[in-house]
Amino acid sequence: MSNQPIAVIAAMSREFSGLLAHATSVEAVRTEAAYACRAGIAGREWLLVADGPGPGRAAAAAQAAMESGRPAVLVSAGYCGALDPALKAGDIFQADTVIGEGDDRWSACRIEAGIGEMQAGALLSRDRVVITSEEKQSLYRSLGARAVEMEAAAVARVAGEAGIPFYCIRVVSDSAHDTLPIDFNLYRAPSGRFLRGRILGAALARPSSFRGLLRLGADSKRASRILGDYLVHCKF
Repeated sequence: MSNQPIAVIAAMSREFSGLLAHATSVEAVRTEAAYACRAGIAGREWLLVADGPGPGRAAAAAQAAMESGRPAVLVSAGYCGALDPALKAGDIFQADTVIGEGDDRWSACRIEAGIGEMQAGALLSRDRVVITSEEKQSLYRSLGARAVEMEAAAVARVAGEAGIPFYCIRVVSDSAHDTLPIDFNLYRAPSGRFLRGRILGAALARPSSFRGLLRLGADSKRASRILGDYLVHCKF
C-alpha cells in the first residue's frame, strides 16, 4: 500500500462533505488554494483541495496538491451535469476520456469501487456552466460526451505532466432535461470563482428561480453524500 496521499481536486469544499463524513482525522493544510486539508479515511491519507470552478482554478488546486507532497494519484471529483438523457441525478459517473477545450483529449484510469453501480464514458470539460437543456442536447449530439463539468481537463493535464495516474469520478447533479434556474456564467469573477453575493442578488431579483435553486441545492447535497460513499470504497 502506498504511503503517498490520494489527492482529490474539486471546485468547492462542499463537494468533499460526503467523503469527510468517513474521516477519522482532519487537519487543515496551508496552501494558496481556498480550501485544503489532510484526512485519514479508510486507512489511507487523503489530500483534499478546492480552489473554485474552471480550468484555471483547478490547475492551481492541482499544483497546490503537488507542492504539498507528491500524491499517489490525482482525482478530479465533484458534480457534473448530464448530457446523455439516460443519466439521472445521483448517478456516479467515471470518465474514461476527458474532452477539453479545442477537442484536446485525456485518458482517465478506471477503478471499481465495490459499491453500487456507476456509469462511464466521455466527459466534456469546459470553462463555462452549461445552462439549458437545449445546449446539453446539442453537445451530446455533436460530441458524444455523456456529461459535462469544468475542471477535469486541467487536473488531467497536471497529472500527465507529473506522470501521476489520473482518475475522474463525478456525480450527476442535474439531468439533461434540466435547465438551471440562473445563468451562473454571468456571476463569475475574473479569477473564475463564482460571486455568491451577485448570485443571491440575481435570485432575489427573480423570486421564481428560488424553487429551482432549492432543488439544485438539495440534489447537490445528495450528490456529495453519494460521491463520498463511492470514493471511500475505491482502491487506488
